[in-house]
Amino acid sequence: MGIKGLTGQGRSFDEIGKLRKGGPKQQLKDKETGAPLFDSKTKQPLMGYGKDLDHFRFDSDDSDATAKFRAAFGEAPQAVDVMLPYPTTEENFMTAMEHYGAGGIEIRCDREWKSGVRVGGRFMKCFPGKVACERREDDDKCTAGCKEVGRLKLIIPALERFVYVTAETHSINDIVRLDKQLADIEHHFGRLNGIPLVLTKRLVSVSTPNGKGRARRPKWLLSLEVSPKWARLQLQSRQNLALSQAAIAQIGAAPQGQAMALPPAPFDTTAQNLRPDPLPTYDFTRSELWISIANAFHTLRDTRQLDAYQAKALGYIDSGELPEQARGMIANLVEHCWQRAADRQTPAPAGTTAPRKLKPAVASTQTPAAAPQQSATTAPRPVIDHTWKKSQLWLDLRDEVMRAAIDELAAYEKQVEKLIADDELPPAAGTEMSKLCNRRASNLQPARPQTVAAHAEVVND
Repeated sequence: MGIKGLTGQGRSFDEIGKLRKGGPKQQLKDKETGAPLFDSKTKQPLMGYGKDLDHFRFDSDDSDATAKFRAAFGEAPQAVDVMLPYPTTEENFMTAMEHYGAGGIEIRCDREWKSGVRVGGRFMKCFPGKVACERREDDDKCTAGCKEVGRLKLIIPALERFVYVTAETHSINDIVRLDKQLADIEHHFGRLNGIPLVLTKRLVSVSTPNGKGRARRPKWLLSLEVSPKWARLQLQSRQNLALSQAAIAQIGAAPQGQAMALPPAPFDTTAQNLRPDPLPTYDFTRSELWISIANAFHTLRDTRQLDAYQAKALGYIDSGELPEQARGMIANLVEHCWQRAADRQTPAPAGTTAPRKLKPAVASTQTPAAAPQQSATTAPRPVIDHTWKKSQLWLDLRDEVMRAAIDELAAYEKQVEKLIADDELPPAAGTEMSKLCNRRASNLQPARPQTVAAHAEVVND
């Protein structure tokens, strides 16, 4: 329940300041003597409008708002980024004829009807009905000395607060210009709130009265326009819409059974914006399924199970859980198993797939004639076979690395460096071991999610 005369008087945020177009008020002076003027009754100084400025003056008691305004626009801005709180011109821009007395406002009207009058010591709205303004003459001049006033409610985003800043003007030219600009923006976009705007001061030549008639003088007037960035987007959107409508009309006018080309749309970027980004290439070797398959082959010792392992691994390709590229890698894993079996001199059991005929790793020797001469006190350097990758030492190291944890890989690299220093492995083994450790580390990283909901693991029987 409301209280009559107190509640239900509209909606409004707090007003924390005013955006003024002139300087502070100055005491009036006699034109002939230059002496300051005072009111004959109240003996108070007679104050007049301040000097017309080429920039805005932000007047506020809020120190935080003042600091943010100066940080965003400087000390003397000629343009301020603003937004309006309400959708219509009438709600955002209040205009009226007002007369003030010693106690405050006395009359507020629109040159025809009063919207409020002072009753006793209180200014009250005229309700119900309308009250005619009896001080209006035929030429619209008010005998009470009412002056034009326009108050534009603004929200300045740079202040980062939902509060009002009022831009007040008493210039007839400002009131006419702002009213036309607001009405035009509202007409084109259907509303005023939510649209980024720029309030500026512009030097305009206007007609003003003088002693001999009228003359044109430059004046700094208020101007309101749509933000250039927002206007650019709106123009592009409207052009795209117009091109689309033209295309629809052209297609509708095409003869039956014939297709006509669409008109070009140079600014239409809809297709580029809607086109999905290309999917990243999927590395199946980092999946849990492939890691389990590779580990099973590397740890396999009994070649009698090799055919079953190979058939089960190839089955994942047929089911679509692994790509076709995995077929060649599975063949390499099978070949690797047979190489290890040959190096261990373990014959393939009967009934299994015949392995490739591999020669066991045998250290090469040099003939005595080709051997270099060594001194009696210097031990001959061992000769490393060029087939070191097939040696049992290297194969065991490689198998251990493929099963090692990520924090154990550095120890294997140091072990290979020591073997190289002792001439048990060639220098190329260091590079090869680094590659194996990097591959093992990448396999231990979190794998990408599988497209298949579930899959069976390859395990030793």
